Amino acid sequence: MKYSLSCLILLFLTTGINAKNSKIETTAQEEDGQTTVTFTKIDLSNLDAFKPVSKNWKIVGNVNVHPSKKGKFNSKKGTGILLNRTDKKNRGHLFSNFEHGDIELELDVMMPVGSNSGLYFQGRYEVQLLDSWGTEEPQYSDIGGVYQRGGAPRVNAAKSPGLWQHFKIVFQAPTFDSSGAKVKNALFKEVWLNGALLHRDKEVSDPTTSAAFSDEQAKGALMIQGDHGAVAFRNIKYRLGIPASSADENKKKKKTTLIEIEVSDETVMQRGFLKHKDAKRTHCISVGTTSEVNYSYDLANGSLLQVWGGKFLDATMMWYGRGEKKGLSQTGAPIGVEVSLAGNPAIAILENENSAWPDSATNNDNYKQLGYELDSDGNPIFLMELNESLIRSSFIPLDDSRGLTSVISVEAKEAIWHKIGEGSTIEKLSNNSYLIDDKNYFVEFSDGKQQKPEIRTSEGKKELLVKIPVGKKEINYTIIW
Repeated sequence: MKYSLSCLILLFLTTGINAKNSKIETTAQEEDGQTTVTFTKIDLSNLDAFKPVSKNWKIVGNVNVHPSKKGKFNSKKGTGILLNRTDKKNRGHLFSNFEHGDIELELDVMMPVGSNSGLYFQGRYEVQLLDSWGTEEPQYSDIGGVYQRGGAPRVNAAKSPGLWQHFKIVFQAPTFDSSGAKVKNALFKEVWLNGALLHRDKEVSDPTTSAAFSDEQAKGALMIQGDHGAVAFRNIKYRLGIPASSADENKKKKKTTLIEIEVSDETVMQRGFLKHKDAKRTHCISVGTTSEVNYSYDLANGSLLQVWGGKFLDATMMWYGRGEKKGLSQTGAPIGVEVSLAGNPAIAILENENSAWPDSATNNDNYKQLGYELDSDGNPIFLMELNESLIRSSFIPLDDSRGLTSVISVEAKEAIWHKIGEGSTIEKLSNNSYLIDDKNYFVEFSDGKQQKPEIRTSEGKKELLVKIPVGKKEINYTIIW
């Protein structure tokens, strides 16, 4: 089955809900508040922000997950990253010099394969750190769980080992009366991981079993567990007190209808507008798979926009009030851990290897989007033509982990280039893998020598490119996050 671009444009003008794959439910969304309290960033040029530490804690300049050994990092000298490497003799916990009651904490964490650690607020109440990548039903012992006392995360938002993961945690300390008796339990107001809300108003009645202290106090130091496994941190910042958006228990709430497009037993495709890096893309198709590995494709540029795992698509802004309600912008949104990709043309003709990559394909008269056809499993194969070179792009989800294999088949009439990724940094690892955009996601080649990817710097960004010679050629690689 094949669909032309002109047919697709007509389809974009229609709206509706596929009853088989849609779910409508009412949820409460809180209005944002404001706070004037500024963050304090912990200096990671040394260990002075912490109480005396054992030798398992160090400051380093870069870390990568060891490719073959569980729980191990490779590191380089420098500053900016806090690293814990446990051994039989050195397994001490790390305590902050400051003590806190109510606090909002943000940080980036990296877990090696199979590793385990924890963040203990006031040295007592643990948010779990674990390599939980690929776990289908997260428990309290998985990353982001409020260990033992608070239950499991709402979703598994874990990224792959070796990628930076971002936490935002708002903690409310227990309160005591004038006699010292506890009158209110500690509370995790919010726990966010990689943009996904894991907990809201999760009460904890007493300290975690392996906490540093068994009693409860109004204040205590932040503790990072050091005896379970290797872990790395960066960009640690905090502010004392609860932000207005979290502290105001009497704030007004407004009802919003959530319209979710679901995937059951076959691939689901939804055309529509999407927001990508603060810009609206108008000719997009989002694809949800039974493997819960999903992606969005921009027909206008012939490129992937974003990939994510878990549930498929939030169509609220597309369809609620016909997309005309104030604050709604007629765009669909991923449900799950989203990784935003470059989004500019995937294929280009360059005058030479130093030529700037085009921002858009829409002003190129030699570029033709030919729509898509469906394979035997109902998955799309996207077709385009550039200067009479025919390009077919298909994307195959991994069944057992969060990854998407890209297969680009080309019948090239002249040499063309394929952009695989871009970002502030690109690092080549020893196993035909590349860390893209400051360890935001991996790209892995089954045969890097044959496909010969190149890293270059262009207009202040790093780009990972493959040059495709004249003739028939297939490029395949896997995006992992």
